[in-house]
Amino acid sequence: MVEIPKRKKLWFFVGVIALVFIIVGSAFARQSSKNGAEIVTVTRRDLAETVTIAGTVEAKTVSDLGFEVSGIVYDVYVKTDDTVYAGAPLVTLNLGTLPAELQSAQASLAIKRAEVGNTLTSLDAVREKQDTLVENARRTLLSEGLVAEPSSSSYTLTRTPKF
Repeated sequence: MVEIPKRKKLWFFVGVIALVFIIVGSAFARQSSKNGAEIVTVTRRDLAETVTIAGTVEAKTVSDLGFEVSGIVYDVYVKTDDTVYAGAPLVTLNLGTLPAELQSAQASLAIKRAEVGNTLTSLDAVREKQDTLVENARRTLLSEGLVAEPSSSSYTLTRTPKF
């Protein structure tokens, strides 16, 4: 028997293993091309991918604010992270028809006040007239049908001298 040197044996096994890899790789490539897979040669390039995600965004800090009136914001006086103090104006609102409504309400108030003044004046006049009529009726009641009747038939008049 002929002895093969160890080095040749090693190269023989490496060659056999490489041949197996080539055969398996080509069989895999044929199978992949049959399944619609694409074989691409590896090259260096930039990849860009767009990702679309649906969800909700929540604020880290939420503040509930309440206002006396509602409306459309006309001007904002503060910026994000500004320090504000109680009573400081934050925004102004577009007043729209509010000034006209205010003038209308003020005019209605003036009319009602005038009517109340007229009523009080009329009431005072009626009260004065009625007080006079009541006083006249009282006097008439007390003096009507009165007749001076003497309690005796003779009277004596005594005069006191004036000094």
